Amino acid sequence: MQPNIILITTDQQRADCLGINGHPELRTPFLDSLAARGINFRRAYTTCPVCMPARRTLLSGLHPSTHGLNKNKEGTPFEPPATLPRLLRDAGYQTQLVGKLHVSVPGRRYGFDHIFQSETPNDRRNTEHQRRNDYADWFHERSDAPHTLPFGVMSNDRNARPWTLPEHLHHTNWVTNEAARFLGTTRDPSCPFFMHLSYWAPHQPALPPQPYWDRYAQNRWTPEIGAWVPKRDWQPGLPLPSERGPFSLREMRENACGYFGLINHIDDQLNYLFDAWSCGRLKPDGRPTWIIFTSDHGEQLGEHHLFRKSAPYEGSARVPFFIAPLHGGRIDQPGASENLVGLEDVLPTCCDLAGVPVPGHLGPNDGRSLVPQLSGKAGGREHLHGECYWKGNHHRFLVRGPHKYIRWTATGEEQCFDLARDPHESTDLSGELDLAEFRKLVDDHRDQAVTKNCDGSAAPTPCAGRAPRAVWPG
Repeated sequence: MQPNIILITTDQQRADCLGINGHPELRTPFLDSLAARGINFRRAYTTCPVCMPARRTLLSGLHPSTHGLNKNKEGTPFEPPATLPRLLRDAGYQTQLVGKLHVSVPGRRYGFDHIFQSETPNDRRNTEHQRRNDYADWFHERSDAPHTLPFGVMSNDRNARPWTLPEHLHHTNWVTNEAARFLGTTRDPSCPFFMHLSYWAPHQPALPPQPYWDRYAQNRWTPEIGAWVPKRDWQPGLPLPSERGPFSLREMRENACGYFGLINHIDDQLNYLFDAWSCGRLKPDGRPTWIIFTSDHGEQLGEHHLFRKSAPYEGSARVPFFIAPLHGGRIDQPGASENLVGLEDVLPTCCDLAGVPVPGHLGPNDGRSLVPQLSGKAGGREHLHGECYWKGNHHRFLVRGPHKYIRWTATGEEQCFDLARDPHESTDLSGELDLAEFRKLVDDHRDQAVTKNCDGSAAPTPCAGRAPRAVWPG
C-alpha cells in the first residue's frame, strides 16, 4: 500500500534549535518525539542557504548548480524537468500545499492539486510577486486591523515583540488549521496523499503569541563570536534589517526570545494537528504515513555578529532534518545519523517511499534517496558542496569529514573549521591545515557552479584567523 507522505518545513530554523539536537532552553517536545522514532540526520545542509534557491532544490531534487539560482530573485522563471508533487500526483497521489512555496510567481501549482498559499504574513498583495496571499485574505475577513503586520516589526527586522492580537489570527495557526481542514474534510480517502505543510515561522518578524514570548523572556542566549571576527564596539544606528553587526547582547537576546517562541509555537500546533488526526477526529485512512521534517535554511541569530541567512556558516547553512513513521511505517533501529544530507535528497526519498521511480535526470550533484539508510544500510556522501551569492559576494563551501572549507570567490579568501571539535566555528584553521585537497574538490565543482566567472579571479589565500574582507570590509 502506498503511504501518505507529509513534508513539514519551517523557514529559517537552525539545526540546533530542536531539543533533541541539544538546545538547552528551547522546548520542542512533539518534534523531539517524532525524531526519536525515526532517523535524525544531524549533518543536514542546505546547499544554497537562502529562500528561493533552497525551495527550488526541495521541489525539484536539483542542486542549485543544476537549477541555476543561487540568490533570491523574485519572478525568475522556474521550469524544472520534474517536481515532487507532480511525480506523486502522476502516480495517483492527491497533492496539497499549505503555506509557503516561494519558488516563482505565486499561484503556480507545480503539480499540486490544490494550494493554500501564503509566502509571508505581511500583506503585499499590491506587489507583482506577492499578489496572492490566502492568509491575508482570510485575516482581513476576521480582523479590522489595517494590515497583517500592525506591529512595526517587518519581515527582515532583527527586533522582536509579542503578537498581541488573538492567537487564532497568527500565521502559524492559520497554516495548521488549513492543514487540519485538508486532512479532515477535503482529502480524498480513496488514494494516498502528499502534503507539504510549510510554515513561515521562525522567519522574521519575530512575533510569537504572548505566552511563548513570556516563556523565553529571560533566555540566556549568548551567540558564539569567533576569534576571527573583528573586535568592534556596538553603537546604535544600524538599520533594522542589517545582517552584519556588531550587535548588542540585549538585542540578540530579544530577537532570540521571539525566535525561540515561534519554534515552540509551531511545535504545539503540530502536536494539536497530529493528535487530532491520530485520535480519529480528522479521519486517518489506515495507510502508513511518513513525516519528513526540515527547513529551507538556518539563521545566524547573532553568531559572529551576523543575522539572517545566506552565509556559509553553520547557523545559516545547517538545518534540522529527520524522517519518521507516524502511522504504520517502521524503522527497526531509530536513532541519529552523522551522514551528510542535502535538501536535494527530499524528492528521491519521497519517490522511493511511494514506490515511484526516481527521475533519471538527477545527476551526481543532485539528490539521492535516503530510504536505504532508514533500514540501517550504509550510505551518505563523501562530501557536500554548496554556494550562495551574499551581500555582493559569492561563496562556495564544502563539508567533508569533520571539516568545513569556505572560499570567498571574488577575493580568493579561505576559511576552514574542524566542526567535530569546534561546532560553532570559532577558530579558523586555514593557516594551519593543508588545503590542497579541499581546493581540488571545490575546483572540481567549478564547472557546475552557478557563478562560474567568480572562480579564478583571485588566487586562493588562507585567512589564517583574520576576518575575510568579503564578510567584514575594512
